[in-house]
Amino acid sequence: MKPLILILTTFILLISCSDENNSQNTNIEFTKIAEGFLGGQGSEGIPKQNIIIDNETDWNNLKSKMNTNVNTTESFSETEIDFSKFNIIAIFEEVKNSGEFHLSIDEIIKNPYNVFVRIKLESPSGPNVIQIITQPYYIAKIPKNDLPMLFEFIN
Repeated sequence: MKPLILILTTFILLISCSDENNSQNTNIEFTKIAEGFLGGQGSEGIPKQNIIIDNETDWNNLKSKMNTNVNTTESFSETEIDFSKFNIIAIFEEVKNSGEFHLSIDEIIKNPYNVFVRIKLESPSGPNVIQIITQPYYIAKIPKNDLPMLFEFIN
């Protein structure tokens, strides 16, 4: 009987702690700067990664790499960022053999300890998939914060 009571007590504590942490979660508003794909078959030299950019030098270096083959950044909604107020999140998927993969940010959630960035990767479907080598990316601006960021791919 004591083990059952111990298990039930532990379960109740876990549930109550979980509910307490969820009440401290807040959604972070973000601004999409760009989404699309790089078409240089990986020649831009950008590996699959999630980047947090907090300064103009790193931002300019990324834009330069993205413009290796085509002026990709001309389609960005903004290129001048006030890094005293904002950070940039840049998400790059691996090079794909289809032009129909799409990355997006589903939501960004902040709790007292971390910021969680939930990412969706949509795969092509159907018989008319375009066979072209591309690298999907998504870039967003968020309010500046100093919490660790954790990235999670969701379905």
